Amino acid sequence: MLRFSILVGEKLIKGQNSEIAMSALDELTDWTENYIKNKDLLTKSITSIQRSQGGWNLVVIRDLGLQEFLIMPHLESAEQLTSKMQPDTNACLVVLNTKANLDVIVKQWSSFVKFPKLCIIFANPNSNTEKRWIIVPYAHDKITERRLL
Repeated sequence: MLRFSILVGEKLIKGQNSEIAMSALDELTDWTENYIKNKDLLTKSITSIQRSQGGWNLVVIRDLGLQEFLIMPHLESAEQLTSKMQPDTNACLVVLNTKANLDVIVKQWSSFVKFPKLCIIFANPNSNTEKRWIIVPYAHDKITERRLL
């Protein structure tokens, strides 16, 4: 039997015979890729998934176009994403579901709503129940009151 240890963020998972260090970015990238593949099980529209292309962590090539994913466990500013985007970029920002990440999104909301095809996934990779929640700032801005953010 193979034993292993995996360091995920600040969490160490122990096993037998080896130690593997895995960063929060690697874990979130793997989680995102699996999420994308599972979501595509019925439609089978994905032709390929490429890692680390043109400043994006994942690029998903589908029958009808491509979607680019920026994966940032700890978001510091909207600029980290918006500097890579054009108004028509089909992009998804994946962050860990933390209060700090939510605070950055709320404080810089006006930067995110400019992109109609942007979605933001707040992921809980280690949760057994709620794995993620998703917002589309452009659409959510149309139906919410800004003062309530």
